[in-house]
Amino acid sequence: MSHSSEERLSADLLAVAEQLSEGKHEASAVDLDRIKMRAMAKATRGSATFAPRKGSLMRKRSLLTTLLVVGTLASGTGATMAVTGQFSQARDDRPTASASQYADCRITARENRADRTRDRRLNRRQQRSKIRAHRRAERQIRNPRTRKRVRRINRRDEKRQRSAFLRSERRQRASDRDEERDCREGRSR
Repeated sequence: MSHSSEERLSADLLAVAEQLSEGKHEASAVDLDRIKMRAMAKATRGSATFAPRKGSLMRKRSLLTTLLVVGTLASGTGATMAVTGQFSQARDDRPTASASQYADCRITARENRADRTRDRRLNRRQQRSKIRAHRRAERQIRNPRTRKRVRRINRRDEKRQRSAFLRSERRQRASDRDEERDCREGRSR
């Protein structure tokens, strides 16, 4: 006790204070070390309940990855089914709104493909017959130099005809795409 507090205390309290000071337990170095070790052990045990266990972070990551993959597959499957119209039939076998809205567009696309295929076949037939006519004409020419020149002219003509057809087919394909897009967007054909 400090000197100033002793003066304020009465004599009977001073006797009690001395008794308490004498009976006060002083911890030895071994006792202090034991207390310190026990406190440190409790501190690590207490924080272990809140700290993640070894490998649990990897388990969480793999679980999260699995959930993301399953979610992506499920949404992709649903989107595919919605786009293709599978499993989207309305009750009473009535077509869905999208199927009835875009039915004309599907017919338009199908007709355009059929037209392009027909044009391609017709052009091939015309090219083959023209090539046969060129070959017949070349065989009738007796002079080798003239025959070679006619052959070169014929090949150039055939090449021009092929490239002109490919250009017109590309233009037709672009026009068909525009027509189908306009149909889907609701503009008139």
